[in-house]
Amino acid sequence: MLVRERRTSDEPQLLEIARLVHEQDGYPLYLPDSDYRTFLLGHESLGAWVAEDDACVVGQVALHPHSSSAVMAFATSAFDQPVERLCVVARLLVHPNRRRLGAGAQLLDRAAREAVALGLCPILDVVTDLAAAILLYERQRWIRLGEVTVTFRGGVTIQEYVYVAPLDIRPEFERRVLAAGAHPPMASRRIARFTTEMLEPTSCTGVQDHERHDDDEDRAQQDPHMSDGSRRRH
Repeated sequence: MLVRERRTSDEPQLLEIARLVHEQDGYPLYLPDSDYRTFLLGHESLGAWVAEDDACVVGQVALHPHSSSAVMAFATSAFDQPVERLCVVARLLVHPNRRRLGAGAQLLDRAAREAVALGLCPILDVVTDLAAAILLYERQRWIRLGEVTVTFRGGVTIQEYVYVAPLDIRPEFERRVLAAGAHPPMASRRIARFTTEMLEPTSCTGVQDHERHDDDEDRAQQDPHMSDGSRRRH
């Protein structure tokens, strides 16, 4: 499996993959006018990559500077970092007939590491009933921070989980944050405890309750001027 930068010539294959994923998995849930091109290519991007198997494009992922306002507000609060220090792993798709070959995991890892190389902390958001995507993220040790409600035009709402990249990917991000004179994310020590204890995937209510108990302790140790598929994903 080869993961490389996306090219303009990949577009026809990617549009077909997007169509097949939508028909089989219902991802994305919100797709006005069935406009696959806008969904894949019509958003500001920090980079995009594809997976190739036997010289055939089988999947893709992108890195976006932001997601919905609800997701970004939640993530900035969880990390006590400005939105400019975050970015979003997005548009992860794998051809339905080429799954279980490692493409999804490799694309996810590539996007996260590219984010950190830019000095950004990678997060992602996923619809709460996309079980196969959620399983992929948690097998790759992405850490669930909580749940948000996202509202689209026309009042359409969906529930999403928000995840942050695993600890072994993020040290370089935190080094860059410190080098820039900012403060490391408050959530890091709390998340480290969850990972060390090998907790089962936690409901967002459980994570948030646990974090509330730790807030006073964490803040006391910070500088007082501190700033911080069967179905597939969004």
